[in-house]
Amino acid sequence: MVPCCVWRWRLQCMERPFFDRERGAALCAMAVVDLFAAARARARADRAPPRPSLESVLAAAEAEVEAMPPIPDAPIAALPGLRHARILQPSACARVSEAIERLAENRWVKGRGRDCANFGGRPGDAAVAEPLPRLLALLADRLAPWFKGEGGGGGVPTPPNHCLVNAYARGGGLPPHTDGPLYAASATVTLAGAAALDFRRGAASAEGEAPVAQLVCAPGDAVGLAGAAYAGHTHALPARSADVVRADCVNLEAAGVAVGDVVERGGRRLSLVFVLKVAP
Repeated sequence: MVPCCVWRWRLQCMERPFFDRERGAALCAMAVVDLFAAARARARADRAPPRPSLESVLAAAEAEVEAMPPIPDAPIAALPGLRHARILQPSACARVSEAIERLAENRWVKGRGRDCANFGGRPGDAAVAEPLPRLLALLADRLAPWFKGEGGGGGVPTPPNHCLVNAYARGGGLPPHTDGPLYAASATVTLAGAAALDFRRGAASAEGEAPVAQLVCAPGDAVGLAGAAYAGHTHALPARSADVVRADCVNLEAAGVAVGDVVERGGRRLSLVFVLKVAP
């Protein structure tokens, strides 16, 4: 049934001396179509499942992290200070990714080559401005053995105190860089989007210089940088949609790849960069 307001509008138009009956009929039909379209949109919205609460999403992700086994030391002999290990299974990656996206909703800022969200303070500030959310704090605790002895820890596992969430569109990347002197070490957890990182010798190496090592990381992988790998090399995520595995890849067996394989990045890469800020 057409609402009476539509017929009232049509009759009012027909009473005007300048009324064009054909144009009025067309306008009336358009109004009816608009009303039905709005009704269909409301019906679809009513049928859509309700969005899970942030609390329930976080609880599911935190349970996955709490169930994680201890992270192995997993050093890479070819590059001292470099570590690589698979720490999250696909189901855990999906739940943690969903929770991180919700946590970062109101924190995204446009960064160099990607969108970023900071937890623990600004990356360039030495101060730790806020405690990490519980989900990130749980992950930081699991990664603490990789920060053992870093930042004046005296050989005691020290959880990182800052986390940078990075979201790359397909084909996005970062040029060669170091994470800077404010940090003692870093650990990157890939949640979505496989990729191959390039390492170049020297803290000031440029993109034109040949890499000395490549490391393939898949969703669920953690990559740790400390010592020479952190301070004596740059790392880069080349801006491209796929990577070809090279002969200088240092984790062929652990990543389950062979030289010449193509690693597709996927539509969106999401990663967590944990760092330990050095006390000023």
